[in-house]
Amino acid sequence: YEAQWDSLMGDAARHMSGSPLDGQTLWDATMAHSVARALEAHPGSLVLHLAGGFHVESRTGIPEALRHYRPDTRMLVVAVRAVEDPAEGFDLDEHGGRGDFVVLTDEAWRGGGTR
Repeated sequence: YEAQWDSLMGDAARHMSGSPLDGQTLWDATMAHSVARALEAHPGSLVLHLAGGFHVESRTGIPEALRHYRPDTRMLVVAVRAVEDPAEGFDLDEHGGRGDFVVLTDEAWRGGGTR
């Protein structure tokens, strides 16, 4: 998770005071705890939790924390990645392992593109 954080933040991480990763980890743990509480309050229910990719990709972040709170919880991670041309297909080296399902979308649509 720390390597993912360093990769995402790049040089900016070295210039931050304190440990922003601690805040990120607390945020993930809080979301996982909320999912665990919802599952406990409603046995047999399905919880759909939407979060940014960094919080779930590679089953780190929220999934990792949820395993701490409810080790036997079944979960499915759907990662959505914006790419230049989804028609070029799935690149296992680039997208493999990000989730149980990886959906490639056109990056032109991010931010209201017109393509």
